[in-house]
Amino acid sequence: MKKALSIFIILASMSIMAQEVNEYKYVIVPMKYDFQSEQNQFQLNVLTRVLLQDEGFEVFMDVEDKPLQLQRNPCQALTAEVNEMNSFLSKKVIVKLKDCFGKVVFETEEGVSRKKSFKEAYQEALKDAFNSFSKLNYKFDKALKMNSDSSEKSENLYPNKIIYKFGGEEYWLIKTKSGFKLLADEGKTNYAELKNADKGTFIFNSRSFDGAAYFNPNGDFSVEYMDEDINEIQTLIFKKVK
Repeated sequence: MKKALSIFIILASMSIMAQEVNEYKYVIVPMKYDFQSEQNQFQLNVLTRVLLQDEGFEVFMDVEDKPLQLQRNPCQALTAEVNEMNSFLSKKVIVKLKDCFGKVVFETEEGVSRKKSFKEAYQEALKDAFNSFSKLNYKFDKALKMNSDSSEKSENLYPNKIIYKFGGEEYWLIKTKSGFKLLADEGKTNYAELKNADKGTFIFNSRSFDGAAYFNPNGDFSVEYMDEDINEIQTLIFKKVK
């Protein structure tokens, strides 16, 4: 009975993950994973792209130009992450697909290789990990995405939203248990999360940058972040509309 229940839970979880992954057409692959000492070391990153393309995703390296649709709404893409697991006599890796807030949408089982050559071992382990994708039967479902978007767009879904403007665009600020979330495109896109910090400040997490946020006395809220290109703190002000 317990075994049957465990199998049911696993299958149900896979079904939920499959549906969530099927909402995404694009995957972004970084040129360097955390455990690598250089870009595309062992040709692992480009191989990740090829393997994802074989599964049916439209894949871009993080250094490539993206379609205009994806540039405007980066949350439409998942990001691939390859992690090396601690192992003495073999190479072990897992692959994760994360949304724009870092939530793991799908995670493979460990891929393993005992080959002596580092390049061959990493590549074999990666291919082994990708066997988990066969359980997803991935196929981009535009209807799923449209249904998801339309439900997010509904005015009735967020009756207590606060509307802000920045850069000519309108954003909805929604209260959550941990702080707020900031939605773009009339509620269709999760633009950022504001998580409670201390003394009325918030941790601001978005796909583009991370920083600190706080509300001004007039109801506007400001976001401060470090621009690493110029090594200066920048401030963005979202103006309250209503």
